[in-house]
Amino acid sequence: RLLRSLETAGFLTQERRGYAIGPESQRLARLIGAGARPLPFTQVARPVLERLAAETDETVILGLLSERRQEIVYADVIVADSPLQYAVPAGDHRPLYSSATGKSVLAFMPEDEQQRYIAETPFEPITPFTTRHDQIGPLLEGVRRNGVIHDKDGHFVGAGAIASPIFNASGNVFAAIVVAGPSDRLDRIARQVADLVREAGKSISRLMEYDGPYPPPWPKPGRA
Repeated sequence: RLLRSLETAGFLTQERRGYAIGPESQRLARLIGAGARPLPFTQVARPVLERLAAETDETVILGLLSERRQEIVYADVIVADSPLQYAVPAGDHRPLYSSATGKSVLAFMPEDEQQRYIAETPFEPITPFTTRHDQIGPLLEGVRRNGVIHDKDGHFVGAGAIASPIFNASGNVFAAIVVAGPSDRLDRIARQVADLVREAGKSISRLMEYDGPYPPPWPKPGRA
């Protein structure tokens, strides 16, 4: 009854996996925080990362688009407890074309910037399975359609990743969340993990005050 009351009042919204923060909760949070110093993005996103790590038992990474907008920088990492794990340090970086995190961001960058990146970037093969220039278009279309991408062996053979983009209040992409692990193990649970990662990307976007459809329509002119 309490949940229904909160939903009716707009403080919660019902989703397939349960409840999410509603528009009234977001409005109340903005009012409460109006006079306070805003939390760094990594602190805002951290509870979602921790929940996703607990749900998947795999490594969870928060990636940020670099200032040059050519790479993804790993801003926060929660490494899985498994003896066989995918582990990278915070501060590590990847080209946009070679990682699930990067491609999930590249898919929603302004169209002119995206096309310029694709045209000017040498798609150097980091492994034999790194995304090639002729493969990038369909992959980005898939991300825009599904809000999630499953990539494997592109940066390390035997490692896979499932990522979803994160948007700011203006609907501009600037980050992504990813679950990473051994390819074989991730393949077995790919569908479940993809759903969880997509919900995590949407949840963090909502925390950043993006209230539009997830993922948003594309192309979107301009940049953040």
